[in-house]
Amino acid sequence: MCVPKNHGGMGFRDLQSFNLALLAKQVWRLLSDSDSLCARVLRAKYYPNGRLLEAKLKRGASYTWQSILAGLECFKQEYIWRVGDGSQINIWGESWIPGSHNLKIQTPRGRTLLTKVSELIDPLNGEWDEALIRSIFWPVDAERILEIPLYHGREVLVALHYNRNGLFSVRSACHLQWENKYTGRLGEQGAGDAGTRSVWKGLWKLKVPAKVHIFGWRALQGFIPCEGC
Repeated sequence: MCVPKNHGGMGFRDLQSFNLALLAKQVWRLLSDSDSLCARVLRAKYYPNGRLLEAKLKRGASYTWQSILAGLECFKQEYIWRVGDGSQINIWGESWIPGSHNLKIQTPRGRTLLTKVSELIDPLNGEWDEALIRSIFWPVDAERILEIPLYHGREVLVALHYNRNGLFSVRSACHLQWENKYTGRLGEQGAGDAGTRSVWKGLWKLKVPAKVHIFGWRALQGFIPCEGC
């Protein structure tokens, strides 16, 4: 029922995905307005180091905090760090590489001792230390890192990877959460190929009463025997 119409579903909004997207928005608010009363109270109790993205569930945590952590997992699927001075970004565990399929470094860490992105920046000129980067990372990672612009004199900001303006969108978060939830099922059902999508798209575009749309949908799904099909 919650699968989009062009994938063979009815297009109903998935309430669980929508709820997680709304909770992820609260995470965005805590990050973007860290001086708000709500942010200060939660930070004092649950993440006193100020690193919300690294916060964990604690024993006896309130329902509010448990809900925010559920939204945090959804938020982590969509965020990317915008590099400022690099002091807050972990090289190996954070999402900060545009162009990478998971926004992270693909090179294995091995015995490398460097941990923060700031250690990859030349302290003399404030630019990437190209020689160091090329000596540590695979060529594909090295090229991606060197293409990242550095925002001098600014704090490290969190930007939303899938939005051009870098602001949080419940719609995009809900869509991403839906994809993570249903993509595997669509692959198993074979409902995601281009040919099948065109059939569903054509059905719902027909200028006929809604009940005819529903009848055609049920017939194509196999709920109703269709003579000659």
